[in-house]
Amino acid sequence: MNINKVTLYSHAWNEMRNFYVDVLGFELLSQTVDGFEIKAGESVLEIEKKHHKEKPFYHFAMNIPTNLFASAKAWAKSKVELTREEDDDEVYFISRISSFVNERFGHKEKAASRKA
Repeated sequence: MNINKVTLYSHAWNEMRNFYVDVLGFELLSQTVDGFEIKAGESVLEIEKKHHKEKPFYHFAMNIPTNLFASAKAWAKSKVELTREEDDDEVYFISRISSFVNERFGHKEKAASRKA
């Protein structure tokens, strides 16, 4: 499955723009007073300004092929400090969603991701 575009809403969209564009170096595709779009692999990530008293928080991940993990990790480490869990900066996990996707679409590989 390819995702062409994902839209997230944020009360702190300017800080997010600075992080993704200035810190991580993602390509800025467009920017308006209400948000911005960046290129993330073959997808577009759109962040729209949204003021909400709850201040929603998102967690999302980008799939990195196993053979590119070491170079992706080195790239990320050169940009930001990696979080650690039990003194390790890699955590293996299987999510319910990726398990569902694998079962639903017949992927034979085990649904595992690395979080750096």
